[in-house]
Amino acid sequence: QAPVLLVGDIDRGGVFASFVGTMELLDDEEKDLVAGFVVNKFRGDVSLLEPGIDFLEDRCQKKNYGIVPYVKDLRLAEEDSIALHERPTGLSLSPRKIDIGIIKLPRISNYDEFDALEHEAGVHVAYISDIESVLDCDLLIIPGSKNTSTDLQWLYETELAAAIKERAKNGDPILGICGGCQILGQKIADPLGIESTIEEIDGLALLEHSTVMERDKWTTQAKVALEADTFGLKKGQVYRGYEIHVGRLTNLARPLFTITERNRKDCHALDGSYQEGILGTLIHGLFDDDTFRESILSFLAERKGMERRELPKIASRDEEYDRLAATLEEHLDMPELEKLLERQRS
Repeated sequence: QAPVLLVGDIDRGGVFASFVGTMELLDDEEKDLVAGFVVNKFRGDVSLLEPGIDFLEDRCQKKNYGIVPYVKDLRLAEEDSIALHERPTGLSLSPRKIDIGIIKLPRISNYDEFDALEHEAGVHVAYISDIESVLDCDLLIIPGSKNTSTDLQWLYETELAAAIKERAKNGDPILGICGGCQILGQKIADPLGIESTIEEIDGLALLEHSTVMERDKWTTQAKVALEADTFGLKKGQVYRGYEIHVGRLTNLARPLFTITERNRKDCHALDGSYQEGILGTLIHGLFDDDTFRESILSFLAERKGMERRELPKIASRDEEYDRLAATLEEHLDMPELEKLLERQRS
């Protein structure tokens, strides 16, 4: 029974039709819960929007609570796949840029963890699905997946799997994260049908581990220590990230990390695998760590013959949420929103 605000993305177009159409589709009891509207991601002169706002309020008999401007370069997590079509799909192929190719898996997940790379000067991030880009990028990332076995099957069908193996043979860097780590291993077994109907499928066999899908899902904040000098990273360095997976890795003969803490409790567990030029880990969010990100980028720059200058740190996620909060406070009708909250409390 809480009051509801409908928020419309005007940057995509058709926002007034979306508002009116949504109201028309609601039952009377649902309409009564809608307090009003917020127009989001507006670019330009607000006065030009006033006739549309007047129409909206008159047509729906609901108040508009504000017009939020488009905030440039805001580093917040995107809804999975909603904004992926806006990302580059081709490499820059510039000698002055580090090209990072992220395979655009059909069921890709958690790709917001690469936002920090997109905001680095001298770095071009592309979501790729062609053989040439797999072979030509400076770093290939196989990201997380909502259905790892099915996405692995897609890699075989598109011949991208063969291109990844050829890249490995050439000694060019590959990083697999979560589902990508599982794909790089020997096998993925899913006997209980947790993710798909594929009971077992051969991995790319570029790392020694295998994966078994289990019912229990790991969702932890994790602290990890590196087990090897690799990719410009130094053994013993400590990073923070998070786990969100159902697969358990087996045969960790050459683990990449030791997990020393889960959800602020001490532990000792092994994670991931590595070979020369190939890393795999179940840990997400590592690129938000300045040391991890800069070490890998410096390694890639040196490999490419580029100079890597030290750059200012990128704003943290907390700082970005603070920036958004300040924008909302400035452009929303906060006194009227406070009245809504007071009515709800009473």
